Amino acid sequence: MIGYIPSESLLADIPVNEHDIGLDATAIQNTVLEMKRIIDISSKNPYIREWARTILQDIQVNKKMDEANAIHNFVRDNIRYTRDPSGWEYIQTPPVLLAGIADWLRKKAPRPIGDCDDMTTLSLSLLKSIGFPVVIKTVGYQPETFSHVYGLVFINGRWYPCDTVRPDKYLGWESAGVQNAMEIEV
Repeated sequence: MIGYIPSESLLADIPVNEHDIGLDATAIQNTVLEMKRIIDISSKNPYIREWARTILQDIQVNKKMDEANAIHNFVRDNIRYTRDPSGWEYIQTPPVLLAGIADWLRKKAPRPIGDCDDMTTLSLSLLKSIGFPVVIKTVGYQPETFSHVYGLVFINGRWYPCDTVRPDKYLGWESAGVQNAMEIEV
């Protein structure tokens, strides 16, 4: 349970850079590269780190799996998975999503929505902000295609899938039937 919500004043000087990624075959590559850029910047942002601190407030020190689980569950439970507008690919930044979560938790707005790249960017930014190595994993369920993205997080010598889009799944769950995969270190 979140007892403290970081101040929006920490968000004041954070630019919001949301833009159209494109529609053609390079859109997947552009999306992943933009996600990597956003995660790198966001993981160093005091607002993101303050949210991570808030999420971990009841987790014992040095319980890495518990920390990663808390962040995974926070993203999974506080953002409703919803596809992007038809024919348009874009990424919401972690500060934008967290500001939406803050409004939702304060009962000022509906639950925020986001697709797999939004949720992955947020979860990996939070994890990286507290020292976890992370990777972006893009997968396809048809040969030579990509249709989903999620994170991998390194915990105690092993990489764990961090796919937050399914409300009934847990840290470490990975969908079956992947025929194509690409991993990008962040």
